[in-house]
Amino acid sequence: MTRGSASNITERKEIEAERDEARMENDKIRHLKLVEDKEYLQELVDKRTSRLEEQITERRYAEQSLKDAMEYLQKSENHLRLLLEASPNGSAIVSCQSKELLFVNRKMADLMGAEAVNQILSSEIKPKWIDRPEVLEILEKIEGGAVNIAQHVELARLDDSHWWSNIDAGLVEYNGEPAFILWFYDISEWKEAELGLAARSRLGDLLQRTASDANKSVTFEEAIQTCLNTICAYTKWPIGHVYIRNRDDADQLYPGKIWCLADPDRFSVFQNITNKTAMRRGTGLVSRVFTSRKPQWIEDVTKDKKFARVMAATQDVVVRSGFALPVLSQDAVVAVLEFYTDEIIAEDKALMDTLVQVGTQLGRVFERRESELVLRAAFNEIDEANQSLEQKVRERTASLIEAKESADFANKAKSEFLANMSHELRTPLNAIIGFSEIIKNQMFGTLSQQYQTYARDINESGAHLLAILSDMLDLSKIEIGELDIAAVVVDLKQLIGACNIMVLGRAKDAGLSLVEHIADDIPYLYADPLRVKQILVNLLTNAIKFTPRGGKITIAAAVESDGGIVISIIDSGVGIAKTDIPKALEKFSQIRDGHTVAHEGTGLGLALSNGLAKRHGGQLIIDSVLGQGTTVTVKFPAVRSRHTVS
Repeated sequence: MTRGSASNITERKEIEAERDEARMENDKIRHLKLVEDKEYLQELVDKRTSRLEEQITERRYAEQSLKDAMEYLQKSENHLRLLLEASPNGSAIVSCQSKELLFVNRKMADLMGAEAVNQILSSEIKPKWIDRPEVLEILEKIEGGAVNIAQHVELARLDDSHWWSNIDAGLVEYNGEPAFILWFYDISEWKEAELGLAARSRLGDLLQRTASDANKSVTFEEAIQTCLNTICAYTKWPIGHVYIRNRDDADQLYPGKIWCLADPDRFSVFQNITNKTAMRRGTGLVSRVFTSRKPQWIEDVTKDKKFARVMAATQDVVVRSGFALPVLSQDAVVAVLEFYTDEIIAEDKALMDTLVQVGTQLGRVFERRESELVLRAAFNEIDEANQSLEQKVRERTASLIEAKESADFANKAKSEFLANMSHELRTPLNAIIGFSEIIKNQMFGTLSQQYQTYARDINESGAHLLAILSDMLDLSKIEIGELDIAAVVVDLKQLIGACNIMVLGRAKDAGLSLVEHIADDIPYLYADPLRVKQILVNLLTNAIKFTPRGGKITIAAAVESDGGIVISIIDSGVGIAKTDIPKALEKFSQIRDGHTVAHEGTGLGLALSNGLAKRHGGQLIIDSVLGQGTTVTVKFPAVRSRHTVS
């Protein structure tokens, strides 16, 4: 034990004794505080303070002594040797000037696999580690003034095996000259674990990349080529090739034209032989993979008599180690990838395990291609069927277009005929109505009761016929797009009131009540007032016609959430079956059943009202329950709402 160490132990014991004494005195002080006055307490405190100051002075003296001892140890060769020999790690001293190895401890000899320290100090051994570039780099940094130098270095033992060391370095004085002191920490286990983790990470990257590239590939061949390139780049092996299963012979593999060759000229003999060699199930490298469905490895193909391509060569094929992996689809080998190098390399178990997954990924690409081939064939059949169907559709469409054009032409001709005829008939009808009105009113003399009755019938029939012709004329104009809308701002309350007055007498005669429900906030309507009246009078007339005596007819108007205006005619009449509603909107259509058979009409009212609503950009909706009544709603879009008269 050194003098400095003994001094430290003694000092610690004294300090601990003083601490114990201090605790006892402090306890005494706390006790005395209850019974002693302040002056006595202060005296004890002063005494303790003085004692502590003495101890601090002694501690500083001890620390200085220890520092002096450490400096002495650093300068003392004998003490330095003792320290290094006692170190649990390898130590060495190297001359700064000559880089000569001056000293190694026993631990360093053990780390280097030497039986004695002198073996390490011999000139034959020194170059194996002192002249390593990494070690020389550490020494140069120390000479440059660097501190806290630490570096991982792989060193060779006497038997050429390798181990990993973490090297720390510093400067000392040895034999009266500056020297490097090196400490070696064995980190082989940790480094091997780190390298193993790195290797597994690289294998993981290989698997991820091959899987990603395979999934991105458009064709199976592209996936194979990419995989060959990736594995060759990872292993740094110069040859990659694929054998593909024969579609016509499931027990044969033929050589594919897909290669990865780092030096085509150097390996041309092997490539030429391979391109001519088909494989069947057997005992060669590719044949074994084909049979076992598992990856295989050969350390030296030139010593494998089952490797036929080497045996068949008349000159050196320049390949030595090789491995192959299967591409599996539904547990069947569809291809075999093979890789070769011109060096002899022991089997890499971790790589082989990874290649199993690579083959699986390529198998999925193959299955995808097979599915695409099946789908393509199906699509071709569908395309042929579609082409045939399209031809038939074109022919049928042409026929329908021709029929539609003929129908449109006939409909237009009919509408124009009705418009012309309506116009031509209105003139004589007006004359008939006018003359019958004169006769009915006996303006030029008294008539018998019989003639008065005839005149009244002629007048009413003429007016009825004129109304029919007017409706037919309006419908014809709507159909050929010639009905004009003279839109102005309309007060709906006044317009609805006017319509009610027009039908009020007829409603009373039918024994019906007529009710209005108009919202207070109803805006103005920008529309053709004549046409809106025509719509409402038609709907009110229909409601009166089909509502039994004692019933009620309601006309309501309100604003929708989107700003549009709705006007509804609600009756408690006979109603319409749901299936008959579309028919009710057709021209000249009348619903004939037990409820309506007695009513007369042309069947133009709803059709005309629907057409007039559409000309305003609106729509007419019928909602009815047979035997309970009907609601006919006319909706005008928000663009026709006005909040001012202007």
